[in-house]
Amino acid sequence: MTLVYYWRHNFGQKPQIVAELYKLRLGAVDYAGGMSLSTDPATYQGRGKSVITLLNEIGKGTRDCLLACDYRLQQGGKMVVGRPNTISGLAGEVIGGVSYKVLRLQDEKELDYSTWPVFAACHPQQGTFCRWKSMENCIATWYHTGSLPVEVGSLTPGQLEVLCYEYMKDGNIIERLLCPIGRALREIDIVGIAADGSRVFAQVTFATNRNILMDKASRLLEFGHGRGKCIMFCPVLDFSFEGVECISIPKVFEAADKTMLRAMLSPM
Repeated sequence: MTLVYYWRHNFGQKPQIVAELYKLRLGAVDYAGGMSLSTDPATYQGRGKSVITLLNEIGKGTRDCLLACDYRLQQGGKMVVGRPNTISGLAGEVIGGVSYKVLRLQDEKELDYSTWPVFAACHPQQGTFCRWKSMENCIATWYHTGSLPVEVGSLTPGQLEVLCYEYMKDGNIIERLLCPIGRALREIDIVGIAADGSRVFAQVTFATNRNILMDKASRLLEFGHGRGKCIMFCPVLDFSFEGVECISIPKVFEAADKTMLRAMLSPM
């Protein structure tokens, strides 16, 4: 299996540095405050030490992987996906007067976030360099075929919310929206009314941990109890919570209009 690693580049919001790395097709880290060119893990501490160790392994070709380098500060928002150049490996290089540890990409392909928004919406929230497990299949499929796999994981959270709304509309659960999707409240993603005028409150989540699901369902019910119908969409097929109608996301995906799905998974 091909592993995918997400590599964030912003360096304190320095667009000129990001532009140079993007131009050179380099992935870079600046542990030790940008003062050291050393690629020896012993030079660093904590997270820096573990990342440098991993980058050394990747640079030596010990892992079948793709590097997804996020150059979001580059005009338009860019990501470059490629394989590590194992000939040059991890090396120290000075760019803009700062010492970086860099890996050069090869066989790389570029994507625009405006064309493929799923990659912008689902990137890891923290860390400079990490395994991108949630998008591994999507990135690998896009890299090899130029398209996205037809699966739930290829949808952005916003697209999934639209899909769940369409499911409720087609099933005569909801007739009209009362708020823009995803912008109501923390506990609520979809607020609408049914044909009889009663309110519908729905939460859409990718969470699979049952404790997290219980907490989300509890907060949904706390808000919606006595006000209207409460619905939770989640990936777990057999999840249930008294007072909340639970609908599995795989069921929604299976019932979705195929023309709409193809459009959602195509370049914008």
